[in-house]
Amino acid sequence: MTSNNAPPLNSLHELLLFGTVSATRQPALLRILAGYAGLQPHAILELHAYFKPTRSPTVVQQRGGSQGITGLKPGQQAQAGPKDLYFWQLVRNVEEDELTDAGSDAASSGTKPHKWQLQFRDTPEPGKRSAAIRFAVNQDVVHGDPEAYMQAMEYRYQSRHLLEGHRLVYNNVVISLYRAFVPREDSATALSPLPPRSQLQLLDPSGTYIVEANIRLSDRSNPTIINTGLKELDRLRTQLRDIIDLKVPDRLKLDTRVK
Repeated sequence: MTSNNAPPLNSLHELLLFGTVSATRQPALLRILAGYAGLQPHAILELHAYFKPTRSPTVVQQRGGSQGITGLKPGQQAQAGPKDLYFWQLVRNVEEDELTDAGSDAASSGTKPHKWQLQFRDTPEPGKRSAAIRFAVNQDVVHGDPEAYMQAMEYRYQSRHLLEGHRLVYNNVVISLYRAFVPREDSATALSPLPPRSQLQLLDPSGTYIVEANIRLSDRSNPTIINTGLKELDRLRTQLRDIIDLKVPDRLKLDTRVK
């Protein structure tokens, strides 16, 4: 069943540029960005659990496990063609003490609930622009079992990773620097306790950080809003060109469709 007090669906479009920076240069880049923004970046540590559909993309009714989640259902793929299937993800913040032996033991006891968010990221739209644009969905899970909800929608847990890094806001641009860690031996469920840091390894062994510049659009149908966002990202790219090369990503590298 669904909750009458569930939050409304938060759907939006994003403008994106990406770059990379080595682990040795990352602290210097953070200091430069903090100077531009006039504020200190805040640390991010997030768990991303990915789910893969196990059926054809038809609209289905919500069943058990869907408490607190309403609006767009995974079976209703926004902007998807009739034959397209997409990955969805459950995301939550992680506390550093969860990545210790004691933290894993405490999580195993089930004494600490977590706040999850259901997220969808579409494949960026085709076309030549100075930044990528894609559709996105974020919806808080206010209560209930999020993994049971995904299973009821016929989505199967696939994998999970940790994103660790920093984030700050510069004018209207959200700038994130992060890298991914994966468990050496993953669990069978998304909600299982996290292993300690000693059991995590970098997804990219070089330790390179991804740099993401993101502007959220309030109205995709308004050309003025889109052009304003593109110009702001262009200014940021010019401002940082001697430090980092921000580029339009290859849209197929951000393809969230199931192959």
